[in-house]
Amino acid sequence: GLKLEGDGQRRLSPSLAPQLPCVAAMARLTAILLAAIAGVASGITKEKLSDWLYSSKGLNVGRVDADKIANDEYMKLSSCRVTLDTLQALKDTMYSTSKLDLSKQTVQANIFQLVEQHVDPENLVLLYTNFYSTSSADLSPKSKAQGVAMELARKKVSGKDIPVLWKILYSISGVNLPKSEAQGWVVDLTAAGANPQKLLDSYKDNFKRMDKAAAFKAAIADSVDSNLYGLPTRYAKDVKPYVAKEFQTYYHDQWLVEWLAAPEEKRTAQDGHDYIASEFQTYFGGSWNTKWAASPVAEQKRIAADGKTYTMQEFQAYYKDTWQQEFFKSAEIADECAFLNNTACSAAGDKCIWKFTGDWTDSCILKTSKAADIVV
Repeated sequence: GLKLEGDGQRRLSPSLAPQLPCVAAMARLTAILLAAIAGVASGITKEKLSDWLYSSKGLNVGRVDADKIANDEYMKLSSCRVTLDTLQALKDTMYSTSKLDLSKQTVQANIFQLVEQHVDPENLVLLYTNFYSTSSADLSPKSKAQGVAMELARKKVSGKDIPVLWKILYSISGVNLPKSEAQGWVVDLTAAGANPQKLLDSYKDNFKRMDKAAAFKAAIADSVDSNLYGLPTRYAKDVKPYVAKEFQTYYHDQWLVEWLAAPEEKRTAQDGHDYIASEFQTYFGGSWNTKWAASPVAEQKRIAADGKTYTMQEFQAYYKDTWQQEFFKSAEIADECAFLNNTACSAAGDKCIWKFTGDWTDSCILKTSKAADIVV
């Protein structure tokens, strides 16, 4: 899980507290893909990683520690298509006093989990800024806002709607909750993908015939159900994807707790990469829902504590009802060709191509990637 500075308390709202464990703009998505392409061409070796860890520009750890960390992490970084440039950008974001302003120790403790789950640095800053700002959610102490931002960024939760949600939750013209209560709900509703306008409209409509608590409860369900036409699904404990309305029907009063604990479905776009629904919307604009419906469901894989790659179904078979928490903690395989050796890459048929970089862990790439045209 995340490791925080200060008092170390995460102080998340009740529905997020049991968990251990953004939508990027189109230009940022493109930049991430280009970084992956560069990584395929150059690779990330133990030696390069160790030198970066040891350098003052990197994590500035001792040489012995640098060698040990590099030995432990470089294969995971390769399978996640992480480059040194990606690591540097995230480290600068986490450490800069004008951005996340984390201590060196906190950066060292968290950077690999974040980068191996493809956290977008710009969205990480947006989440932190909007949670910590006194004109928005005003989460304090600072370590709380930092911790929530890191946790939600790993789940690809966008920070753009936080100020609007906050105004609805805390203002007299909205739900008008007490501040501490509003702070808890702004975290949960941001993580749930609530539609701010639907939240307000539904609350006002229901408040005409219900008490405040009942109207707010109904508005929460409506706001999450209406997000992105109600198309996003999340994987429940049975490893099957369900929309928010189905979570509400099955889990009743516990539906939001289960929804927040559940990984989101991804689909494979024409570029061969996997995205959640909100990323489809950002990338494809007005036609996103048509593209989403026409795209195959992605098989998500992550690297467990034993260093091996497993599907969601395999996580569930081993961890049972705690599989979602373990899945969220684990490094995210970048695409279906990542981390395949030559034999497995060849067996993947028309999806993957082998371009040996000197390191087998990043030599199998998507045929749809521009990296397939790079001579190495």
